[in-house]
Amino acid sequence: MGTAFFVFFISIPAGIEIFIIRDFVKTVQTYSWNETPCRILSSEVVSEDNRYRFAVRYEYTVVAKTFVGDKFRRNSHPGDYDKQQSRTSQYPAGSQTVCFVNPSNSSEAVLQRDSLFFGLVILFPLLFIAIGTIGLYACWTKVKPKPAENQPISNPAKGRGFLVFFFSIFALAGGGMMWPLCIRPIYKVIDARNWIETPCRVIQARVQSHDSDDGTTYSVDILYEYSIGGKTYRSARYDFLGGSSSGYHGKQKIVDRYRTMSNPVCYVNPAHLSEAVLVRKATAKLFLCLFPWVFFLVGAGGIFGVLRSSARSAQTGSAAWLPPSSKTGCGMDPGGVHWLRPSVEADRCNDWITLPAAGRRAGKFFGWLLFAAFWNGMISVFIGMAIQSFRHGHPEWFLAVFLIPFVLIGFALILAAGYQFLALFNPYPVVRIRPGRVRLGETADLKWELRGLPGRIRELKIVLTASEQIRNTSDENRRNRTVSMSSKPIFERDLVLLTEPQQIASGQIRLSIPAAGMHSFDSGNCRLIWAVSFLGDIRLWPNLKDDLTILVVPSHLQEPA
Repeated sequence: MGTAFFVFFISIPAGIEIFIIRDFVKTVQTYSWNETPCRILSSEVVSEDNRYRFAVRYEYTVVAKTFVGDKFRRNSHPGDYDKQQSRTSQYPAGSQTVCFVNPSNSSEAVLQRDSLFFGLVILFPLLFIAIGTIGLYACWTKVKPKPAENQPISNPAKGRGFLVFFFSIFALAGGGMMWPLCIRPIYKVIDARNWIETPCRVIQARVQSHDSDDGTTYSVDILYEYSIGGKTYRSARYDFLGGSSSGYHGKQKIVDRYRTMSNPVCYVNPAHLSEAVLVRKATAKLFLCLFPWVFFLVGAGGIFGVLRSSARSAQTGSAAWLPPSSKTGCGMDPGGVHWLRPSVEADRCNDWITLPAAGRRAGKFFGWLLFAAFWNGMISVFIGMAIQSFRHGHPEWFLAVFLIPFVLIGFALILAAGYQFLALFNPYPVVRIRPGRVRLGETADLKWELRGLPGRIRELKIVLTASEQIRNTSDENRRNRTVSMSSKPIFERDLVLLTEPQQIASGQIRLSIPAAGMHSFDSGNCRLIWAVSFLGDIRLWPNLKDDLTILVVPSHLQEPA
């Protein structure tokens, strides 16, 4: 099962990688084409499939033979009118320029070569291919158990480095989208306050439709003409954000209004008279400005959280474990092992201390969310292929049937992420314990307060648990080492079951640790963790489940002076 999963995991980015590399190789080849003088025969903007295309024809001579080319770039696609119009100004009819001719086929030429920066896209699928390859290696490599060595269970620095890299992708993606979706439109809206109001004539007004994998979207397409400085210009910019979206009727109303408008006006940039817009004020579409901020804040917040956690670890020596040389205080260690410290407030072991919050809700949500986004993002490429095959009358039935289980998995991942998102809004327990460390065979007072609408909880159970985590190291040689963790519960006792809202919201109980049990410790290869679990039943909502660690010490440990 694992092999099949990782094979499919690799096949999707590998297929994408092949297409990207093939296209990039062709782009690189154009940089070896011969630069040849040419003359522009015609240059205009034409309407094609509800979009505008730059149509150009140019003449060049190779070895005393004349050829006529019509390619602007190797990968040239229709776009908005203003962009295509700027190309007609760059290459006016009758002008002399240069083109790039294929030395092995003189009839093939382009006016401009595609940018090589596109090659950076190659790195993106390689990341996922590497992850899948590592997974396959783990499935195929047979490892033999080896006695555990006295080494740390994990390397926190590596984990933090990976998280910083992971959240950096989000921050960079959000930052990259901010310019076209946020910064530039807002800057233009502010700058356009000083643009010149100019009468214009509507030449064409229509609603453009755009087919995509997500369905049909629509955009306002109004071509207008204006004269300024004794020269006539054309533009099709309606507002500064542009783009297309769902909702046909609203856009049709805009088009109908401009068709019947007697004295339409546009606003012309005094610094560039060829730049104009019909609506210069902010529109509702500027709310898209929030979209890149979500990515950026998730990435920046994640990086900040990781670095802050790292700084706290550096200040305390360890985020959860006392150093072995500690001889005094609640974490004193005569036995040469590290004991879990529940809070830095435990300076006076007989006082009330606050147990640290579980802090795993957000991690679970982001984990499921990112996995769901990655999985469905990769699957969507093939779903788009299947949809297009049906639209063009050549259905790919095998691909459609093959994708069914993977689509269902993607849907389940979305549900899991949604479930964890709802769990973020559950009430959370604030728990205090006295004493800060509990001896084996002795008791401790525990009081709690549930914050965040505890009345939603119909039933609350508080459970005392102890679990053992064992580090397993296995390898065939020193270089191919595999480290895994196994956890098993070794003790569980129900402390209280509450159904009254007032008792659920806050209360106090006494818990006792069995004398025959084992104290909290970390020997490097094995941990024993005591915890108090708060389990709440919430109707039609994810249930509450938070574990808070407590410190249990041997019965013979003396109090500090």
